[in-house]
Amino acid sequence: MTDLRIPAHIVTGFLGSGKTTFLKTWLREMKQEGKTPGVVMNEWGDLNIDREDFADEPLLEMLDGCICCTIQDDLKEDLSRFLNQTKERPDVLFIEATGIADPYEIVAAVSDIELIDRLKPESVIGVIDAKHFLSYLSLFQSSKEVRTTLKHQIQASSLVVLNKIDLIDEKTKEKVHKKIAAEKSVSVPVIEAEHGDISFAQVLATQRQSVNSDFPTTDELQSEHHHDHDHSFHVVSIDIDHKVSAAEITKWIKQLPAEVIRMKGVVQLEDGSFTRIQWAGEKIEYKQTELEKSRVILIGYHVSPELMRKSLLQGMNYS
Repeated sequence: MTDLRIPAHIVTGFLGSGKTTFLKTWLREMKQEGKTPGVVMNEWGDLNIDREDFADEPLLEMLDGCICCTIQDDLKEDLSRFLNQTKERPDVLFIEATGIADPYEIVAAVSDIELIDRLKPESVIGVIDAKHFLSYLSLFQSSKEVRTTLKHQIQASSLVVLNKIDLIDEKTKEKVHKKIAAEKSVSVPVIEAEHGDISFAQVLATQRQSVNSDFPTTDELQSEHHHDHDHSFHVVSIDIDHKVSAAEITKWIKQLPAEVIRMKGVVQLEDGSFTRIQWAGEKIEYKQTELEKSRVILIGYHVSPELMRKSLLQGMNYS
């Protein structure tokens, strides 16, 4: 009997791990095969600066959340509505969770009885940033919230992609693999990648070759998931009502406190053009955009919104 359900794949991973880069690669691959991919994008904050990159796909945006306990019911309802209203039925559905999402809650939503006859949950793909992984797990360089989130993302994965291996040496890579092995199930495979260069066909083939490397079951969710529902991650959204220079923004980013671990946004430059900004770790990316809403969004733990706004204004010489 033919299974008419839509295969669903959850892409999880901490902030800045490279999830969106992989997703773009996989969407191109699906199109080359003549398939129509659907995308669910969850964003921390109220601005999805990657929306333009998915303009040609059936897209469901969920803003201001982390697809966790606070909006799990919304996810189920929105998925059902999305599948009913999309003009072209997706052949495959990718769900990209924000970097602070607890994947067990997403798995529970996708596996819900209300969607089980429409979606076929197939994989949880955990993307890891090889360069920053050890520091994120460090007792001295990180927080309990970061460490717990990272461990949950690995534990929930049916396949792990170790990304950015070109940025570390062999000795560090060995340490990273040992840390990953301590958290994942024995049967869960690990694929190494550099710049989102792993095909989705390779991901599926690797997972299918592994014994018992399947989508987490309801029993596994109940036994492994222990979410405290009260993490200390904070999102700070700051509107900017004046033009800025790239140099000013770059200088401000480099002076952010260690508690701030990710920033994205759109700013208007001095020449009147708008540009998208992405920052994670040491990497700052600028890209021209048609979005015309000057706003930056930061995420961190124990972050003071007022202090962040004050530091931005001072950095732009508008204090």
